[in-house]
Amino acid sequence: MGRTLSQLKSYRRRLGWAFVISIAVLFTAVLFTAIQNRKSDSSGIVNSRGDVGSPIGPDAIASGPDSINLSLMISATSLLTSVTSFLGLIITTAVAWRKERREQLQADVELQRKNLEVEKLRLEIGRDVSPARDDRTGTTGN
Repeated sequence: MGRTLSQLKSYRRRLGWAFVISIAVLFTAVLFTAIQNRKSDSSGIVNSRGDVGSPIGPDAIASGPDSINLSLMISATSLLTSVTSFLGLIITTAVAWRKERREQLQADVELQRKNLEVEKLRLEIGRDVSPARDDRTGTTGN
């Protein structure tokens, strides 16, 4: 689990883009399916007696059940990809937040430790210098 924050941010960015692209593909596939269903519902030919005949032409062949099944398969795959990438995005974001918070706490503890060390050194220096000595004359400063 030795991932760095930059790696987690890279994963998060990739999962975010995967989510956006898969949602776009999902909406496109659903829109395509809706258009194909509308064409197949309204593509019947009505003759002069009011009977609906079977349509014949390139649109009728292109909007067959195979294209609808393909569109549904693309929609299902895109939905699965969207859900997976969204879950990955949430998980990596949570892990990155926890790691950032942990590193911030460690940095705070380290700062406190250094401050205590500086205070300790100041006290030691203060004890060593307390008998103030004038180096020029060699006498104490009392």
